[in-house]
Amino acid sequence: MGESADPPFETTYKNLFSNSPDSTLQKDSGPELIVEESELPLIDLNQLNLGDLEKQACQKLIAQASREWGFFQVINHGISRDVLETMRAEQVKLMKKPFLDKTNCKDSNLSAGSYRWGTPSATSLEHLSWSEAFHVSLTDVLGSGGHNSLSSRMEQFATTVLKLAQTLADILAEEIGDKTCFFKETCLASTCYLRLNRYPPCPLIHPYKMFGIIPHTDSDFLTVLYQDNIGGLQLVKDGRWIAVKPNPQALIINIGDLFQAWSNNVYKSVKHRVVANARNERFSTAFLFCPSSDTVIRSRGLYKSFSFGEYRQQVQQDVDVFGHKIGLSRFLASRRTSAAGHTGQPEPKLTLLRRHVRVFIPHSLRPGRIIKRRSLGPFPTDPVHRRGGVNGRVNPTMWRFVVQFTHPVFWGSMGKNSIYDEKVRRIEATIDDGGLALKSA
Repeated sequence: MGESADPPFETTYKNLFSNSPDSTLQKDSGPELIVEESELPLIDLNQLNLGDLEKQACQKLIAQASREWGFFQVINHGISRDVLETMRAEQVKLMKKPFLDKTNCKDSNLSAGSYRWGTPSATSLEHLSWSEAFHVSLTDVLGSGGHNSLSSRMEQFATTVLKLAQTLADILAEEIGDKTCFFKETCLASTCYLRLNRYPPCPLIHPYKMFGIIPHTDSDFLTVLYQDNIGGLQLVKDGRWIAVKPNPQALIINIGDLFQAWSNNVYKSVKHRVVANARNERFSTAFLFCPSSDTVIRSRGLYKSFSFGEYRQQVQQDVDVFGHKIGLSRFLASRRTSAAGHTGQPEPKLTLLRRHVRVFIPHSLRPGRIIKRRSLGPFPTDPVHRRGGVNGRVNPTMWRFVVQFTHPVFWGSMGKNSIYDEKVRRIEATIDDGGLALKSA
């Protein structure tokens, strides 16, 4: 019997499953996150090749979908079925290799570290992604010259999709009155990425949810996605999750964080996720339309100017500290202004008292009551200075507490690391001689 292609999820993350506070995991129970299925706005790009009226109508549909959905799908996009299908065949062949061969990037000619699986920073099941991927810089495959079938197919796929992404970016810029060469000058083949995703069957289905990939936004300008027909992609629309109905003839386009900032929030980078499937594996290929690391993203007032390199570095720091990405709220021009629209409203806060932590959630922001508040360590022996608030000092004894909510709530800590547009179910705090450190989940 040959070595398995699947990553060792169950053994590596066994503590997350065994320590789950919820009921026992059930085998073969099917997907638990069942939400309403919907079709994304469908745009026929052939209209761009017709008369002026048809072209203008098509451009406005692209802009409207980007404003209202942050996602849309395109047909007649100019990428042949042969290019798509041969790319998928090479991707499947790569993903079916033994797990250890993939971790070593054996025979793939890809850079070390290209292969990723699971979520190394996961501290709970809600942070675990049941998937594997090759995250490939196109510098690894450009100029392959056909010596390697995988590299040549990736290069062919990427160079054709790049043209589509540049066309869409130029249209979106023009629709907000900024006809520019910015994207052609900064988003080159050498600065973009491919992500080859595989979502193995997940026999361990958590009673509430098991993600193929956890909820997130994309840290690019645009993502062009070629997916199979298994389904599982979900996104937030009008404050609720909806499932995307697969369309075998279409490519999916979604707005990334950089475009939201560059457009001053005209276009929306929307949270999305993939729900694990108990029986069927799923494949997708994502083209990430990115600039060079030193490219500066300039907003029109809402966000501070930042380079793509600075943005990626901040995202990684937040993942290391909090276990998840925070994103654009880190770069708001005024940190007291919330992208979620909570400016001027009461904000959640934490106050240290002598023997416990008081958690204040304004009624307007709280869809559910607090259902769990528990200490995870010894209380401090010295009194906490009430006047110090969340910065009050305690003795060096460290202790932690957890607050669990019935529904996600918006919250913000009262300090330089405030988070005003995160919806969380769980707040953890660690208190030691240095004060209060917060973590949301």
